[in-house]
Amino acid sequence: MNLDKLLLHLNVQVEPFSLCVVSEGWRTDLPGPPEVMLHFMLKGEGVVRGPDRRAQTLRPCSLAVVPRGAKHALESARGVRHVQRIQPPPRGVPVPPELVAGSSDSPELMVACGIVKVHFGEVLGLFDHLREVLVVDLSDVPEVRRLFEDLLAEQAISGPGSKLMKACLMTQCLVHLLRGLRGAADGFLPWLAAIENQQLGPGR
Repeated sequence: MNLDKLLLHLNVQVEPFSLCVVSEGWRTDLPGPPEVMLHFMLKGEGVVRGPDRRAQTLRPCSLAVVPRGAKHALESARGVRHVQRIQPPPRGVPVPPELVAGSSDSPELMVACGIVKVHFGEVLGLFDHLREVLVVDLSDVPEVRRLFEDLLAEQAISGPGSKLMKACLMTQCLVHLLRGLRGAADGFLPWLAAIENQQLGPGR
């Protein structure tokens, strides 16, 4: 697949991110997002489960990509005794800046959670063919953590050009994600190749 062609035509929009805090023994059940949702592990170790309930480990600098509409959960890696269920906010109401399962004073994991809209050109969604929660270890790319920290800082400032700045930061994160997928197991490649097979991309 020609990743350079894909990346040159990415159109990225970033919705406000929340900080998800999960204490030991807790799980937070999250509704299916209206668009793709990203979870970037800032601190600790935990588990993400998609609709199939399969557990995937999240460690610092893990990035989980949740398909549109996929109900999922973030949970303690040390067993679950309590559950916090998050209801989708009413249309037009922003997501709270912090979502807490347990106590924010004793987090086992801290995750940056947010919705992104990513399109190849104007029509085809980059993650349209993703059907399961995808977890990628980006711990060997230390700049990714800085990019997410800068994104959260820019969100807090919310000054002129913030939307563009956040889109630029997220685009860099996605470049690292796609580079990581290109070198990962063959199981990821059909999802990426499906984009190239569609006759909707620029220049087709």
